[in-house]
Amino acid sequence: MFYWECKRRLALLLAFKRLGADYFANLSQPEFGSLRPVENEAARQARQRMNLILHDVIRSFDLIGAARIGYYTPPPAFGGYAGPLDFLANIFDFWRFQIDPQTVADLIDRAIGDYEQMKRKAFRQLFNPLFWVSLALIWLLSSFLRLFSRSWDAGRVARSFVGRLINFIVVLATFLAAVLSILYYMGWLNRLKDLLRIAHK
Repeated sequence: MFYWECKRRLALLLAFKRLGADYFANLSQPEFGSLRPVENEAARQARQRMNLILHDVIRSFDLIGAARIGYYTPPPAFGGYAGPLDFLANIFDFWRFQIDPQTVADLIDRAIGDYEQMKRKAFRQLFNPLFWVSLALIWLLSSFLRLFSRSWDAGRVARSFVGRLINFIVVLATFLAAVLSILYYMGWLNRLKDLLRIAHK
């Protein structure tokens, strides 16, 4: 993930967290005979804005592999559904499941922490020439494969020797770029150069 996309998704999660805090802070006690809390105007506005970005928030969780689904067990006094529950998709139905809103706040905080860590790593990548060289190489090879597949059947090309060779080169280039990036960040690349000079002499 590029730095700019990571930064955008981090800002999205922070905004969603603020809206969620506004929403739950503006709920009133349920009316007599009902379990559903009463939303005032501020809560309704926060809910509307949360719904506008909810799918993108879920996508942000999935991209980084952050947990948003847990196993729900109903309180013994209420009974009802027991099984996997998407806490983000059901954020406005917490009253129905008797779930503490802090549950989803914790999940968002963990995802925010993951994106902050990824943002720092992505920022360092901006100054790594090996990262850009590997991207350019992958783009050139994939573009060549797309152009080649327009003239021939894409399935046959992918199964052909040329298609497999190009795919192998792309995977190998990505792997080598990742290894070189690790060596570069850990300062081992210069040591490796010194060892090669000694071996050459």
